[in-house]
Amino acid sequence: MDTCYPYYELYLRCFPEFPVTYRTFLQTLRPERGQIFAQWDRGALAGYALAHGSSMAMLCVEESHRRQGMGNWLMAQAEAAACRQSEPRMSLGQGAHYLFQGVPEGPAVDFFRERGYRAQWSSVNMSLSLGGFSLEKLDIPPGPEGLSYRFAEAGDREALLAAVKEAKSTWTSIFETCQDPVLLAVLEGEIAGFLILDPEGGHFSAPPPPPEGGQHRLRGGGPRPAGAGRRPADGGSRGGLAQIPGLHPGGAAVYLAGELVRQAGLFHHVSPVDGRKESLSVHL
Repeated sequence: MDTCYPYYELYLRCFPEFPVTYRTFLQTLRPERGQIFAQWDRGALAGYALAHGSSMAMLCVEESHRRQGMGNWLMAQAEAAACRQSEPRMSLGQGAHYLFQGVPEGPAVDFFRERGYRAQWSSVNMSLSLGGFSLEKLDIPPGPEGLSYRFAEAGDREALLAAVKEAKSTWTSIFETCQDPVLLAVLEGEIAGFLILDPEGGHFSAPPPPPEGGQHRLRGGGPRPAGAGRRPADGGSRGGLAQIPGLHPGGAAVYLAGELVRQAGLFHHVSPVDGRKESLSVHL
């Protein structure tokens, strides 16, 4: 058996609401490049922590072994390893390899906070059920006159990279190599906002939707600073979704990511109404 497969199987049991393919698990978390601290019970994997230096990429404990100190032990091993590498702190949901931005809502939040992890505000992931979705029901102020939406073409590369650099310079490398469709908000001939669409549904695979259903994962989007006050991102929700193929009622979810909600945090599956969630980190 593939030596990494037991870690994948335990992940699926611990996070059934966030299923991924084995290929995505390997490509996203890169367990062969990190340190894995594991506990076994009678030959079966009971829990593990996967760390990449100061980044905690994954922590999983079998349900039958929780609330017995195993999670604390695994975290302590990862934190001690980071200290030996002179890392100043350990972070969750950050770094080069991770699936979740922060910690999924639930009992795990208190677990990490009790270990001294504290919030860092910078981004947000949100989900939207497309069952019964109606564009007309969204209470979104209209965008400025002349605002339009279209998909980026090859000739937009230079202007798009300039817009990305102005909005969030650390995203530039992502857009330089991006092969996915990019939806643009254009105002007065300039790119006022941008959003990457993943036609494969993003990291998380969903149960098969109804025949007319579909799913997209929207990521790496944002308005340029000059356009922030003119609501290109909000207008994008109104004018953009209507033009995106695959976003039909009955689809599983739409995942939004990026600094579209200021002061929102790095939690997975944040309610669109209550967007104030956070990632957690601890100083070592």
